Amino acid sequence: MGEVLARGPNVMSGYFEDREATDAVLKGGWLYTGDLGRLDAEGNLYLAGRQKDVIIDANGKNVYPDELEELYGVHTHIKELSIVGLPDEAGGEKVACLCVLDFKDRPRDEVRTEVEAHFKTVSADVPFYRRVKVLRFWDGDLPKTSKRSVKRTLVVEELQRLDRALASADKLHKKPRNEDTEWLKQIIADVIQRPLKDVKSESSLSGDLGFDSLMLTELSSALEQAGVPVSAVSDLTKIQTVDDLRKVIQASGRRPTDANSKEIIKEITHKSDTNLEMPIPDFVANAGRQMLRSGQQALYGGVFDYKTTGTVFIPQNRNFLVVANHASHLDMGLIKMAMGEQGERMVALAARDYFFDTPLKRAYFENFTNLIPMDRTGSLRESLRLAGESLTQGFNLLIFPEGTRSPDGQLQEFKPTTGYLALTYNVDVLPIYLHGTFDALPKGSWWPKREDLEVRIGPPLLIDSLRVKIKGMAKSESYRAITKMTEEAVRALKDGKSYQPDALAVPKREPREKREGRK
Repeated sequence: MGEVLARGPNVMSGYFEDREATDAVLKGGWLYTGDLGRLDAEGNLYLAGRQKDVIIDANGKNVYPDELEELYGVHTHIKELSIVGLPDEAGGEKVACLCVLDFKDRPRDEVRTEVEAHFKTVSADVPFYRRVKVLRFWDGDLPKTSKRSVKRTLVVEELQRLDRALASADKLHKKPRNEDTEWLKQIIADVIQRPLKDVKSESSLSGDLGFDSLMLTELSSALEQAGVPVSAVSDLTKIQTVDDLRKVIQASGRRPTDANSKEIIKEITHKSDTNLEMPIPDFVANAGRQMLRSGQQALYGGVFDYKTTGTVFIPQNRNFLVVANHASHLDMGLIKMAMGEQGERMVALAARDYFFDTPLKRAYFENFTNLIPMDRTGSLRESLRLAGESLTQGFNLLIFPEGTRSPDGQLQEFKPTTGYLALTYNVDVLPIYLHGTFDALPKGSWWPKREDLEVRIGPPLLIDSLRVKIKGMAKSESYRAITKMTEEAVRALKDGKSYQPDALAVPKREPREKREGRK
């Protein structure tokens, strides 16, 4: 195995105005590619990954992640995985894997058990130094570059963060599930980035500890990683206090044979399951989509006069997150028309309790539009997973971070979903401000009136630049920081200002005492 070198007329002459970088890769007419490969007896070249990604164990043996990813990745329920090296106590690196599952409508715990068994089966046939020693599952997609290559450095950071959380959660397996809640309090403290002493049994998750839907999603993932049954933590929005959470976990740890434990689960986690399905044939759905598209073209090209500024800022070589103010039911169609070709590749998050709450509305919006249902007050986990899948598949995703239409046309505070989606799925954020839609069709009105509409598109907030600005922050804090920067960008467009995304300041977090004083 060795580094692949190349030379010939097809090799670049160097990096533009960067002599140092050029000298590092061009030596004696050869291009040092950084790729590893080997030649067989017939001279065929086999690539084995990047030199910088090689894992070196404590005995100096080399492990090539790309080869292992091909070996372990062959399973119907593995959506994607990344294999990296984590520092171990012996001074080398141990082989670790972050795996994203495709559950295919099967129970989560059943699929996880099956995939874990798959990893054990594969490991039995490879030398010990090449076996995966650390296996972690991840709900989101793996962090990627604009070329869709996995960013292994970010995978390492995520695995290390999970290990820190699991270290505090290890007591869950070592202690019986009795009244002792120290392990649970430690997990909660890790998620909210506050001292352990701040977490008490009677603490309210939302009121005292500041949990919002995104933080509850993080807590759910941490508890699931710690071995708590998925059914117990799939929706934490109905849980009020730390002690309520303890009772649910305690009841889930054994067969609930007594009426008391059944009542606890029913009272705190029960959600109704209403069947809202109304099947629509494919040919009807396709015809309906075409009619809706024609109607939008007639509406925004005839009934309304609108102008668009900043179309030069719309990325054309990658997908992205579209963030806009929300004041009217006209907003989504207007953005779609203003973005042209990229608008045709756009899907949007929409409130499940408004757009999908009856069989007829659900059938319409599921079959004739590109709306993804999102829980405004319940668990975000499934909604964010569906939104992430659309980004992974190359669609642009439109969200209205205010959560609902503005009642007076003024910008409301943005919810942290923006930061979560941008960071988790590694996409740029395109800010947009819509002018005139509130006057044309405000909340509560059913018939639009003629108004001049305007779509103001700003420079995209590049995800790599955003990551630099939030470096060192806890995950929950970084979501809020990126969301706040996006809100500032939209407000700048509202005021007709030109701004430089790199000049946006990272919002400073107020002291906890000041925040709690406003509750």
